Amino acid sequence: MDLIDYFPENQSLFSLEDKTYDKIVNHLNKFLKNMPEKDKQLLLQTISKCYLKYQDSIIKDNGKSIFELNIKLLMALLIDQKKQYDK
Repeated sequence: MDLIDYFPENQSLFSLEDKTYDKIVNHLNKFLKNMPEKDKQLLLQTISKCYLKYQDSIIKDNGKSIFELNIKLLMALLIDQKKQYDK
């Protein structure tokens, strides 16, 4: 069982205010607004889960530009996907 399994689908995993998380999601808004609602929710849940899991070790480590944050989020998503695939 994964961390996301403990949260209802319609509940955001990140209810606390986190400026770094908000910055990432706000930057993706143009991309997200053109997606179907079901896909948008799935992507936001995945991003929230990975952010929550890797925020201290990968994502928030130094770098503050949006480019660096997105690259670190992408790496966290890939690492998490690889771990799930290996299970």
